[in-house]
Amino acid sequence: MGQPILFTTINPKQRVLFNPLRKCNPYLHVMETVWMFAGENSVEFLLPFSKQMGAYAEPDGVINGAYGHRWRSYFGRDQIMGVINELARDPDSRQAVIGMYDPAQDWKQQWNDRPCNTHIYFRKYGGALDMTVCNRSNDVVWGACGANIVHMTYLQELVATALKCPVGSYNVMSNNLHIYEHHYNLLNNPQSYDYYHDKLDVNPLPLLGANESDVYEFLNECEAFVRNGPEGTYKSSWINGVVIPMYQHYMCRLNGDKDTYDTSETLATDWRLAENLWREWNDN
Repeated sequence: MGQPILFTTINPKQRVLFNPLRKCNPYLHVMETVWMFAGENSVEFLLPFSKQMGAYAEPDGVINGAYGHRWRSYFGRDQIMGVINELARDPDSRQAVIGMYDPAQDWKQQWNDRPCNTHIYFRKYGGALDMTVCNRSNDVVWGACGANIVHMTYLQELVATALKCPVGSYNVMSNNLHIYEHHYNLLNNPQSYDYYHDKLDVNPLPLLGANESDVYEFLNECEAFVRNGPEGTYKSSWINGVVIPMYQHYMCRLNGDKDTYDTSETLATDWRLAENLWREWNDN
């Protein structure tokens, strides 16, 4: 375990990992982000994308430590809207905090899941929005540099967009950062790719489009997507251009039609590349 670690990501929008050894499932990362924004804690929506998620759920299918549920309603208020309102009221505020750990409940031993990330601090600095996540225990591969960097930087982008300011640095303070033995080969092997710099056509799609400013409406549409899937009608360009095509592509694979979908339907070129690489890694 060693000493607490602080690491900083300077370009948080470069959140998609292109590593042929890690072989991240891009569909799970995107769908889990929508699930979090929806404030959900039922594992049902996520199971088609990863059966392993079921191990974190209680017998009733609820994930106790679900981050989005903690963000949106667990503590009796929508904390995402709360930090947006606080920083809109006072750009220099030091009170823009999201809490995820509940000491009244999470210390109990019977839970299959407790929040690893416990608090999030937001601040405007140099005109941009910085975000710092405090973490009680986190593994490097699956958590810190895998799923968490996707979900958390999307949250940072959402708050920054609402405040009409650029995304600043993404910082993580981990009290117990660790790596599992079966992941040692990922650290010892330098094989990786940085397509954001190597290929000029790889870019993220903004979470809110140029004519989209209603964060609450966006969050409501995430809730609707978790309930209704791609059959609903959505105004969000990110849901229409990223979430829906990726959802449909994965369902094609799940139904055995892995060669019938067209990844060019995914408008975010970073996620599109991740889809193509994942198809290559798993089909060859």
